[in-house]
Amino acid sequence: MSKRLSLSIGLVMLIVASMACSFAGATAEPTAVPPTTAPPSPPPINTLPAVATFPPIAPPTVAGEELPTDTATPTATETPQPSAGATAKPNVASSGPLSVRYEVVKIKRSPDDQAVMTLRVIATGGAGGYRYFHDNIRQAGATFDVLGRCGKPFVHTIKVTSASGESVAVPYFEAGTCPPV
Repeated sequence: MSKRLSLSIGLVMLIVASMACSFAGATAEPTAVPPTTAPPSPPPINTLPAVATFPPIAPPTVAGEELPTDTATPTATETPQPSAGATAKPNVASSGPLSVRYEVVKIKRSPDDQAVMTLRVIATGGAGGYRYFHDNIRQAGATFDVLGRCGKPFVHTIKVTSASGESVAVPYFEAGTCPPV
């Protein structure tokens, strides 16, 4: 037998055997494969903020009189009163923006080369009723003393708050030049 014939017979037998295996699997009862289920999808995330909506405000009417309706101009609404125990800011008219400046009244020498600078704060504008602060410490009035050391600069911050709640902070730098002994 020739090699070719042997190879051809072997190849045919291999093909027959593979076909027999595939047909045998087709006639056999199929095994149950559990159905695949997709994992539950996460709920959608709402990325938009909640927005409150209000019904339109009807313009006030007077009996027997018809008022013109103008949608371009806002209508007046009642301002809610603060609840008991709440601190309300006084309704004070402003006389322009709050402005703050200062002046050094004097610098005097104390024992052990200590310096005392008397500072006067001048506030204008705002709603009046000023409160004065030096380095965030409330002062009794617009003129106060600042302790330091002779020859060392005074570097601090003044803040003034008006009755309307407006505040202005002003940093300052003053030389600590004391009078001679």
